[in-house]
Amino acid sequence: MKELTKEEIEKRLLEDFGKHIRNLRIERELTQEEASLICEVNTHYLSDLENGRKNPTLKVLYRISEGYNIPLEELVSF
Repeated sequence: MKELTKEEIEKRLLEDFGKHIRNLRIERELTQEEASLICEVNTHYLSDLENGRKNPTLKVLYRISEGYNIPLEELVSF
């Protein structure tokens, strides 16, 4: 079995995190627009996060955890 490169691992991590925050948003029955307002992040940026195209900063992680009313630890446990 081929070992993954660092870049492949990082890409998969961002994709998995994106799926996780998308699922959290859907569980709360929020649109991306509603979630972006609640989490105080740009709608396009949230879309990029959910699709694994962006790497969130600690500030963004905190905003999402506050917006979804979950502990930061739960947000990054996926």
